[in-house]
Amino acid sequence: MINPAAARQWVIDPIDGTFNFVRKMDQWAVSIGLFENGKPIYGVIHAPARQETISGGVGADVVFNGKRLDQLAVLDRSRGVVSLGFSTDTPVASEVEALRFILEDLKFSYRNCGSTTVAFMMMATGQIDAVLGFGARSWDVMAGLAIVDRMGGKCSIDWNATGLEDRLAYVAGTPEIVDLFEPAL
Repeated sequence: MINPAAARQWVIDPIDGTFNFVRKMDQWAVSIGLFENGKPIYGVIHAPARQETISGGVGADVVFNGKRLDQLAVLDRSRGVVSLGFSTDTPVASEVEALRFILEDLKFSYRNCGSTTVAFMMMATGQIDAVLGFGARSWDVMAGLAIVDRMGGKCSIDWNATGLEDRLAYVAGTPEIVDLFEPAL
């Protein structure tokens, strides 16, 4: 339950990647994010089937399976890769345009793992360069955004103009990659 008047809220997704979970795939996770005074400030993501846990945020180092992580990987445009997340009600035209932008304009590759929180773990560990989502919800991104912010990244979501109940169209990654994706949003 979301209380828009509260200055501090825990935003929890008990199973992000439900389809993957039901199909016995390993790309699903539990996501716990702390939203305080209008921004994500702390997150924990635990992917039991992958035996991976990441946490961090304001005033707390990012730690992945006991190992401290510093900064997001520097973008190498010759091998850029983006994780895509579309909701079931994202218009097909929006999905096609996003793919066209990634493949033709940026000349990047893409992946869709079916779990936004797992995609954020992959970005934090340098496996992908960005997470792009259409139709996501705050519980899909809250923990990951706090972690990415702590690692020097940014996100296109303006929380001053966006409610916790709103559908989100966003990109998260290094400041450079977020700027590159501005035309696609």
